[in-house]
Amino acid sequence: MSTSDCRLDIKCTKPAITARKKKPMRQISASLKASVVLFLLALLMCAGCSSNSSKTVDAGMDSGPDTDTDTDTDSDTDTDTDTDSDTDTDTGSFADAYFLLDYMQIGDSTEGCDLDGDSQVDNQLGGLATWLYNQGYIDEDPNVAMSDGLASGDILVAMGLFDVESFTDDADVTLSVFEAALDAPDAGGDDGGVDDAGVPPELFSGHGTVWVVEPPHTNIDGTSIVDSFLLTPTADFSVTIPLGDSPTTMTLQDGRMLGEITQAPDTQMLNGKIESGLICGSVDRVLLQDILSIELELDPVQQAALNTTLLAIADIDCGPFGVCQEVSVGLIFTAISVQRQNP
Repeated sequence: MSTSDCRLDIKCTKPAITARKKKPMRQISASLKASVVLFLLALLMCAGCSSNSSKTVDAGMDSGPDTDTDTDTDSDTDTDTDTDSDTDTDTGSFADAYFLLDYMQIGDSTEGCDLDGDSQVDNQLGGLATWLYNQGYIDEDPNVAMSDGLASGDILVAMGLFDVESFTDDADVTLSVFEAALDAPDAGGDDGGVDDAGVPPELFSGHGTVWVVEPPHTNIDGTSIVDSFLLTPTADFSVTIPLGDSPTTMTLQDGRMLGEITQAPDTQMLNGKIESGLICGSVDRVLLQDILSIELELDPVQQAALNTTLLAIADIDCGPFGVCQEVSVGLIFTAISVQRQNP
């Protein structure tokens, strides 16, 4: 994707997500599992992200007759007199659609956004996570923990898109992030999670069902869809990243979330796909240094090595002498349609 393909003047590089060799499923520790769950749920914790953008009505989505000359295979009830074979992604009304995250990783240096305007991808977090693991500062690769947890159903995170008129172009959509479960939690202590039977085969089929735990962990108004490209407003997000046995929480500055709706949900709001998803921003270098020092219980030698590494990889908000104050972050994800069980 060229930078001109990223709407609203936000420069980014859309990652080519390639298939990775599957590793044997393993049990992950309860503390690391909790860390990963909080990480995924807090990705979009944004206070006051709102927009005054008005809803723009698409041609062909209204309740009156169309005057165009194309044939729409749409899901609404308007009168179309088109003659081409394109697929209309209009919903005919304001629809709500749910997606389940089925893939999440800390991206490498080629997967991220251009945060400083130099037309280059900015993402140093992946290199930092690899360095921490290789140095023995953390016991498990965070990406392995996330992959195992998502595939096994131990980690279920749902994303809702609300008040959608068109999955191709819509100027004002609300995006929410929820914790999810296979079944309704009950008073007896069952949290609705995965039991010995494992994950239902249809869970990641595009027409699976989950229990969506209310209230949502975040709501972001003013999210837009442009040419099937989903984009949130730029804002500061609170993120929790599993760089140790406990959650590591920090502020993701100038954060943004984007992804391509490669397959729009059908009339039942199922069988949709979001691919090439990105969550980008930067974290304060000194704050990250202090958090990791406490979380990882580093000795003086390890602390000095961490400080040197963070100073070397920091790449955002740089001063005249080349000292940068922030470390860039890039996370990649995909999501698949899911049906909400609860009313």
